[in-house]
Amino acid sequence: MIPSFPLEGIELGKLVLNSGLLESSWSKILVVNAATNPNQDSALAFQTFNEAKFTIVVFAAPPINRNVSASSTRLSKSQDQNPFPFLCSEKISEFSVHTRALELLTSAYNDLSNLKTELLKSENPVILTGAALGGAVASLFTLWLLETKAALVHRGVNMDDDIQPNP
Repeated sequence: MIPSFPLEGIELGKLVLNSGLLESSWSKILVVNAATNPNQDSALAFQTFNEAKFTIVVFAAPPINRNVSASSTRLSKSQDQNPFPFLCSEKISEFSVHTRALELLTSAYNDLSNLKTELLKSENPVILTGAALGGAVASLFTLWLLETKAALVHRGVNMDDDIQPNP
């Protein structure tokens, strides 16, 4: 069930802006990006910041080479390489994702599985963020995390139990 918010549109925007979440997230993005080597060609970096009321996870990725086209990868439910089969349905049999973002996500699978397990056990709200390609990876990770949480809730798994990483 999706929670309903008593605030709409502009009021919700003002709440988010005045909450300090955007400023806090952006300052963490700057910290992680400054610590990331811009000459790295393949590694995804991420860092977790445990704040008093929430946890921020910042994803940083190497810059996209301007000489390489922004390609997308088509994924279908039947593909073994599709980490998001839950996005397919009878009406939507396939979808596309940014190729480089998907490659970065899958290249860090083991580390991200551990992060996912840690975040699922956390009692704090989680903010997943990043700039540019890091933001795209943060979005893909968000889908993966939410689908896993929904599956665990559906199966009646207690989040305090020992959650094992699952693809």
